[in-house]
Amino acid sequence: MNADPARAVRLVRVGAQLLRIQVRPGDPRCTPLLLVNGIGAGLESFDPLVDALDPDRPVIRFDPPGAGGSPVPTRPYRLPGLARTMLALLDVLGHERVDVLGVSWGGGVAQQFAWTTRDRCRRLVLVATFLQFAIISLAVVVGAAGNRPPALSSRATARRLPSPPDRSQPA
Repeated sequence: MNADPARAVRLVRVGAQLLRIQVRPGDPRCTPLLLVNGIGAGLESFDPLVDALDPDRPVIRFDPPGAGGSPVPTRPYRLPGLARTMLALLDVLGHERVDVLGVSWGGGVAQQFAWTTRDRCRRLVLVATFLQFAIISLAVVVGAAGNRPPALSSRATARRLPSPPDRSQPA
């Protein structure tokens, strides 16, 4: 992390939740970029990306409740609740509109935010977003009960997609 105090990581109260955030200031005429990390990744996972971005671009990154350095929430939350928390964070920071980039699980959160708050999200960028794990998890849970539906069991395999044909060998 940069030692610049303006880029310091800090805890910010957003409603009843504390969020660990880092804001890189930039040109106030530029739309800030809000970064949403995947499960198990802290806001530091974006360091190489932030360092490569134009320094005029303001960047906001945060650890969702219970991830990275943000405290565990007092009660479970769902994607719509997290989208509302992100909206409240923007209000606390004084940002009207943002571009949002979500990676992995963060891409699902970013989609929820963009869908819920269309007027506050100018652009949406999704990176390696794949939420089919929920279907596979459901198949495993249902399978544990001994009644796995055939439609789900076919998807709950280690390899779901066929490999592309080997074009290096003549037919």
